[in-house]
Amino acid sequence: MILSTFKISPSLNDDTHQLKVKLPPVLYSKIASSHDVTLSFGKKRVPVYFEKGHSALEMNATVAEALSLPFEASTLRIGYNAATHTITIGPVFSVLTTMQKASVKEPFGPHSLFFQEMATYCEQNYIFFYVFPIQKVSGLHVRGYRWKKSKWEEQWLPLPDVFYNRIPTRKLEKSVEAEQLFALCREQQIKYFNEQFLNKWEVYRTLHEHPEITPYLPETVLYEKASDLDKMLQKHSTLFVKPISGSLGRRITRIQHENGKYSVNQSSFWPEENNESSLLSLFRLVLPRIKKEHFIIQQGIDLISLHRRPIDFRVLCIKDRTGIWKARSVVARISAEERFVSNVAMGGKLNRPQEILRLFFNRHDSIGLQKLLVDLSLQCATIIEQNQHGNYGEFGVDLAVDEAGKPWILEMNTKPSKSEDGTLQSSKSVVRPSVKAIVDCAIFLSSYDLT
Repeated sequence: MILSTFKISPSLNDDTHQLKVKLPPVLYSKIASSHDVTLSFGKKRVPVYFEKGHSALEMNATVAEALSLPFEASTLRIGYNAATHTITIGPVFSVLTTMQKASVKEPFGPHSLFFQEMATYCEQNYIFFYVFPIQKVSGLHVRGYRWKKSKWEEQWLPLPDVFYNRIPTRKLEKSVEAEQLFALCREQQIKYFNEQFLNKWEVYRTLHEHPEITPYLPETVLYEKASDLDKMLQKHSTLFVKPISGSLGRRITRIQHENGKYSVNQSSFWPEENNESSLLSLFRLVLPRIKKEHFIIQQGIDLISLHRRPIDFRVLCIKDRTGIWKARSVVARISAEERFVSNVAMGGKLNRPQEILRLFFNRHDSIGLQKLLVDLSLQCATIIEQNQHGNYGEFGVDLAVDEAGKPWILEMNTKPSKSEDGTLQSSKSVVRPSVKAIVDCAIFLSSYDLT
């Protein structure tokens, strides 16, 4: 395939050949003498007659409409595949999500700024980009949103070459609309990444099978009966009970005990500490909450903390343009007062990891610890990708460090919060490195060579 960048011009107006395009001389000269080629844009294809033109690829409204290509002047990449006689405009990259609130400025809720940065970076690299809600797919078309002139504009667009799955909830990801879309992707060979939300228990079991990772995993069991909780209480003074499908630090229960007395906190629905005087009263409080769905019981760690506020670390791992996992940001997260989870959604605050580690360890050990946190995260990303169904291009890995300086792997997720991205820029005109990395990952999956 040859690949060049040309300006798409809508100036052609010729009624003789409705499906006609004019090609720039440099591209025209490399196409065989046959005047029968296919023009593609995303997953739309149309046979066209072509002739030699000027500096831009020119087409009329009929061709643009057949491709669902906005009929406007734009600069995009154009390639030619001699084996299939196909001229390709692209890549077309999109984000799959849902409308989160009725706001013209922020139709995608807190992710709107993140998507704006993505649109800016794609435009700078001549990549066609849009965001589409899962509810707005119709055949090979979608009602997508493009960032133009400082606002989101809704248009009919073709299904993309590749998309980034940011469906925000497990319920929506298992909906009929999602099942139909993913079936269409298989049929049309559309690639997408971050296949699905992770199951905490499956992640733990997968990582536990790797001896190099096992020493860094807190002991974890799947809750099935009351005796599972009883056995873990006999072994550990602090436990965390987590829903296997939970996210954002919600619905996590912390149980602490000493001398037969139990204290219970819950990250969502018990803002105050509950003190229980017996194991039976503890069970009466906790078990009704966790028997309705699947939970894991995880060993509590004596984490480093600041003014009794626990600290953990988030490493954002994203694939590069060659498919290699790279750590794109590392942040320390400090929990809010009276909270034991550090997620920003629960009031946690972000800080630079070295600033935090240096409060507890010397400079040499701090640097080594941060490197180990990154190395462990990259190993986890590789292991989970290789053992989970589907394509993954991004993982948020949560880790902690105990008071003795040992790292612990707490959990992983495929839809990491963008408010916990340590590379978040204060200026809207600056594109953060992790945004660029997501686009690079999409380019890798699309098989386009943009070098």
